[in-house]
Amino acid sequence: MQFSKMMVVDVECTCFQDEDLDKPVGWTADKDQEITEIGASIVDLPGLKILDTKSFLVQPEGPMGAFCKKLTTLTYEDVKNRPNLFGVLEELYTWSKANKFDIKSMPWGSWGDYDRVQFFRECARKNIGYPFGRAHVNIKGMYSMMTLQGRGFGVNKALAQLGMDFEGIPHRGVDDARMTAKILLNILGKAQ
Repeated sequence: MQFSKMMVVDVECTCFQDEDLDKPVGWTADKDQEITEIGASIVDLPGLKILDTKSFLVQPEGPMGAFCKKLTTLTYEDVKNRPNLFGVLEELYTWSKANKFDIKSMPWGSWGDYDRVQFFRECARKNIGYPFGRAHVNIKGMYSMMTLQGRGFGVNKALAQLGMDFEGIPHRGVDDARMTAKILLNILGKAQ
């Protein structure tokens, strides 16, 4: 099956560094990390353009920590009146449908595999159905193959290699999703 659209997603999550004084005792990313923002861009693959981009803020059940603010600029005040993950996924479905994107059957991608794994972990923990279909594209892996590079680089390094500047705030889901979409479209444009 051929698809004309793809969704590029980037999530931001609750986070702590090991030495953080506000880190809850026993907190680990594997079992406690929660999504605080879903950034999403829908791209027109044949047209090589971004159709729409949106930020979906999520109120986590647990604390966010000072490191979250430092990394993402998001605070608990920014997300405290937002729906939980289930409610925000409903908003994502509605937005996707308005953009004629079928989230369950059309492909989605992210920079690396972290976002996909985080959705699996958190949705399983909270008894929420996994929101996407099976077709996930690791855009970082695709970029690495297309440029014959190894692993271990982020969106900013890829953008610099492509002669592009980061637009927005690094580690904000909406801006990371948009910039990852621009990398994807650059790769696809060169492959034609």
